Amino acid sequence: METPAAYKLTISRARLSEQTITPQLNSTGPLSHLSIEQSDINRVVISLRPVSGFTIKNFSQSGQYLSLPLSPIATRNPPVPPVTTPSGPIVIDVPPPNPSLSQPRPSPGNPGRPDNDRLVVVVDPGHGGGDPGAIGIDDLQEKQVVLDISRQVATILQRQGIQALLTRFDDREIDLQPRVDFAERVNASLFVSIHANAISLSRPDVNGLETYYYDTGVRLARTIHDSILRRTHIRDRRVRRARFYVLRKTSMPAVLVETGFVTGAYDAPRLRDPDYRHLMAEAIAEGIVRYLRQN
Repeated sequence: METPAAYKLTISRARLSEQTITPQLNSTGPLSHLSIEQSDINRVVISLRPVSGFTIKNFSQSGQYLSLPLSPIATRNPPVPPVTTPSGPIVIDVPPPNPSLSQPRPSPGNPGRPDNDRLVVVVDPGHGGGDPGAIGIDDLQEKQVVLDISRQVATILQRQGIQALLTRFDDREIDLQPRVDFAERVNASLFVSIHANAISLSRPDVNGLETYYYDTGVRLARTIHDSILRRTHIRDRRVRRARFYVLRKTSMPAVLVETGFVTGAYDAPRLRDPDYRHLMAEAIAEGIVRYLRQN
């Protein structure tokens, strides 16, 4: 029997309230899976999978309400599902700049094993592929900014003798759970997710750094945050606690760094600048190394 398609609905500029509760599914209902998650500061992701024989038709929105009607699939001419989730994570080790640090490169379905003699830090560039993340001034895309910063962070850590693994090495889309699964599979010591923030283009006055943690990552968040403030002189929008999926679901200390606002008049030109992105990467890596030495 063919597995029903999974659907993912991404809502930008949205936040879940503390009272949000994911509905409990009935074993006899038309859905086999349903999740509602805050993927980052400005984005809510709803994932669902119908049971065999059902599909979603005629998605619509009316005011504050979203309608996702589930309909039985006609047996003679079943419709093709509109959008499905990506097939899975592609996780690739950073090519180290020093041949003495050479690592086997993971491949799809075989992400490789970390070197047990070295600490493992998973660096997670947010978004990617068909999900550009935030789009800011002059079409500056979050996914491009954070991939560049993340790759440089990983390279700097490699030079420090720390094994750094990226959840994505190029422009491809990966769901939240595979990012978490990868960090768990390689037994990561730390998980650092890198993003860029956004607000309305009518608010270019909003700029600054925010660093998030959920539980065990508070000291890591403060150490990285302080390092970035010291090196870049970006506006301080504080270390904050949040229930982001990748922070709640990882078992190791985990943080999410919002490196600035792509919609900010001050932040956007700097995030576009390769020299500034390198400085940001150095600051993040410095914070990670300091945390590891202190702990």
